[in-house]
Amino acid sequence: MKFSAVLCDMDGTLFDTERIYHAGWNYAGVPDEVYRQLIGRDHSAIRRLIASCVPDVDEAYKEKKAYCDELLAQHVPLKDGMEKAMKWLKEHGYRTAIATSSAKEVADHYLAVTGTAGYFDSVVSGHDLEHGKPAPDIYLLAAKSLHADPSSCVVVEDSRNGILSGKAAGMKTVLIPDEFQPDDETMAAADVILHSLDELPLYLQMLEGVMA
Repeated sequence: MKFSAVLCDMDGTLFDTERIYHAGWNYAGVPDEVYRQLIGRDHSAIRRLIASCVPDVDEAYKEKKAYCDELLAQHVPLKDGMEKAMKWLKEHGYRTAIATSSAKEVADHYLAVTGTAGYFDSVVSGHDLEHGKPAPDIYLLAAKSLHADPSSCVVVEDSRNGILSGKAAGMKTVLIPDEFQPDDETMAAADVILHSLDELPLYLQMLEGVMA
């Protein structure tokens, strides 16, 4: 089996935005124990979780958005090794997609601001899917967008819900933890845990060597 496609989560995996969202939700009154459950979830699931701890979900969204938009309007920080890893993937013939629970226009903005759109063949958003992460739907859709068989795809994620989504889709799963250390279930579902995207090319070379 040769792996032909790499499907990446966006926030906390490619862009160092998760900690900004974390601060924004805290600012809007969402405590850490609830925030941790939001990571990787779709819009409807996030609303349900937020409703458990704030009196007005729409107002909380507005406060979080205003906080984050001010910080991300002109500068979107990249995760360590992002450009190096994506450049390597393109040079070595991998097809690439972003599979994000955020809206597509948010992904398009981040790619435009950072000048990294050329590294990706497809951008898929979970906003219009009935089932978000940890369901497999978004990664199956991302694979379809690249005309790739799920078994030939490698998923790169930072969250529990994302790793479970990739595993449910029948894909190889790479976990690169962001703010929080993974729990036992996440570690068991991940095929490998890396420290940063810098290590992704070497891991893929090892995979291809083992599978050859």
